[in-house]
Amino acid sequence: MKNRRFGYDSYWVAYFDLLGFENRVRDMPDVHPILEEYRTALTEIRRRPKEIRCKWFSDTFLFYTPDDSADSLAQIVPVCKSFFHRMMRSRMPIRGCLCVGDFFEDVSDGVLVGPALIDAYKLGERQDWLGFVLSPHASSRRKKYDLFWDCFQKYDVPVDHSESTEQLDAFRISC
Repeated sequence: MKNRRFGYDSYWVAYFDLLGFENRVRDMPDVHPILEEYRTALTEIRRRPKEIRCKWFSDTFLFYTPDDSADSLAQIVPVCKSFFHRMMRSRMPIRGCLCVGDFFEDVSDGVLVGPALIDAYKLGERQDWLGFVLSPHASSRRKKYDLFWDCFQKYDVPVDHSESTEQLDAFRISC
């Protein structure tokens, strides 16, 4: 859906962060183990449908859709689930967040910007666990579309490196 005032479109945007990556880069005298981690991630990324776009830099991976439709949600959720599970199976600790909202992509220059990206980043970084959550807005949109109900459940997610928690929809590990 087009927000004509600012030129944004509404997208599904998923943010992933590999945990402990900075320490591994600093502590490893050889880059090859890090390259193997990347190969694992890139192998999984290549399996995604072409409609799901992906960008990455260092230990950050973004997946996003061309719109905020139910069909796009139905495509991005399995990609996120598969990526998250593959990284965990490969012993690469990861956390992430799926948001929906205003986002802009300039394909020619590779620019990605928008409130949905900021929200995904902030909620992704606030988590103090290994997990993948939906933002509250994404969760209510998912419920409206009635998709993937059995793959998510409410968790008291530890946040902000403190004793506090926030109740969010997250992937069930067994899903």
